[in-house]
Amino acid sequence: MTSARLKLPRRPRDSFAALQLRRIATGFGWAVFGLGGLLLSLTWFRWLCWSEPDAQRRMMRARRTIGASFRLYLRLLRRLRVLDLDTSELRALPRSRGAVIVSNHPTLLDYVFIASEMPETDCIVKEALAHNFFLKGVVCAAGYLYNSEDPERLLQECEERLRAGGTVLVFPEGTRTRPGAVMKFRRGAAQIALRSGGLIQAINIQCSESWLAKGEPWYRIPSSRPVIRLVPAGTIDPRRCWDGSPDSIPAAARALTLEIARRLS
Repeated sequence: MTSARLKLPRRPRDSFAALQLRRIATGFGWAVFGLGGLLLSLTWFRWLCWSEPDAQRRMMRARRTIGASFRLYLRLLRRLRVLDLDTSELRALPRSRGAVIVSNHPTLLDYVFIASEMPETDCIVKEALAHNFFLKGVVCAAGYLYNSEDPERLLQECEERLRAGGTVLVFPEGTRTRPGAVMKFRRGAAQIALRSGGLIQAINIQCSESWLAKGEPWYRIPSSRPVIRLVPAGTIDPRRCWDGSPDSIPAAARALTLEIARRLS
């Protein structure tokens, strides 16, 4: 399926001066993001690891802190007029235990958008973030799953967390969408849902402009301020595609992936 920006109201083109101010504000926003992550790693999360002996409570407190930090950060971006963002529909979405959250991935900040409203959701992150100077403390304290080279191990870890009542966020494309490229969905999210028996909750991130997409540097900003909206795209019950036999899992995963792609494209 072809990636396309959905029809959101586009803001008028900025003047040259306004465009440069927005570019400076975007750079400032990135600096705040990196330094904020480093500050939290060196202070609050370090203290939390020392003071909270229970690993589950420590992880949940860390994730709630991350969610609150993201909400504050997105408020700053709106005040700086870097973007227009609407997450009200996601905020009103009932929380489902043991659900796989799937979303399209048009921008670099998609996880920030989702976690600001669903802070307790688990996330699969690149293993390189465990060594990132600015973010490794945040990722470690939150107990996120690493996208390791062993897919079977990752599937098992996701299944365990979902069966324990957690939720896991998966971007089925595996990476950000390239502007104008065909959206290719992997079967990982479907496999996780089939193995855990949990529902799939789809979230469609609508973007009026190409912004922070794959291959685009932060300073390449659109001529008008991007409008972004997060819209729930319904739930999918994996049992509708699977008869319960192990031999039918590959076919069920293909059918589920097609349904996910339909809702997110």
